[in-house]
Amino acid sequence: MRYASGSTPLHEGSNADIGWSAIPETTYSRTTTTRETSLTIEARYGLTSAKTKSTFKIVVNPGGSTTETKTDVNIKYADQADANDPNASSDACTSSFCDDCEAAGNTIISFLTFALIASIVGLIFIGMRAIEGDEKSFFKKLVSTLACVLTAVFLFICMWTWYGGCHEKIYDSLKDSDSALLNDAEKDLTVSTGFAMAVVGTAMAGFAAINEFCVS
Repeated sequence: MRYASGSTPLHEGSNADIGWSAIPETTYSRTTTTRETSLTIEARYGLTSAKTKSTFKIVVNPGGSTTETKTDVNIKYADQADANDPNASSDACTSSFCDDCEAAGNTIISFLTFALIASIVGLIFIGMRAIEGDEKSFFKKLVSTLACVLTAVFLFICMWTWYGGCHEKIYDSLKDSDSALLNDAEKDLTVSTGFAMAVVGTAMAGFAAINEFCVS
C-alpha cells in the first residue's frame, strides 16, 4: 500500500501545505536476526492531496551494509490507481481512502467558499452598524447576526465532513495496512492545522453571532 499524507490559506490547505490531518515525523522499525529495517515517515493530508516524506533504511547485521532510500511525494486523491498496477505513477493515490478524501475535500472547499462569502457580508453589515451608529436598525442586526451564524454553521460542516469523511478513512486504512512496518501507525495520526483553524473559526463566528444578536 502506498501511504500518503496530505499561496492563500485555502490553496495551501487543499495542497497539504497546511494539513487537515497529519502524522508527525515518526520512525517505525522491525528487527530480525539478519537485518534491521526502519521507515521514517512524515505525512500531511490536505483537502485535495497529501504529502509524504519518508526514509526507508535496511541495515544488515552484524556490522553489514546499509541501504537507504528517501522519497518526497505529493499524492493527489483524484489521481487514483490500483495498488497492484506496476505501471501506476509514483504520485498516484492507491490507498483505500482516496475516493472518500477526494469527495470530502471537494465538499469542504465548497463550504469554505460559502463561509467566506457569509463572513464578508457579516463584516460589511457589522461595519455599517458601527460607523453609522444605527444600532436600532433591525434589518442590519438581522443580516449581520444571520451572516455570522451561517459562517459558523458552514465551518462546522467542514470540520465534521473532514473528520468523518476523510480522517477516519485514513485511520482505517493505516489500521488495516498489511505492512509490518506500519503496524500501529494509525495511533500517530492526528487532526492538524487546517482542522484546528476550522474549529477556531466556528467558535469565533458563533461568538460574533451572539454579540450581534445581543447588541441592540
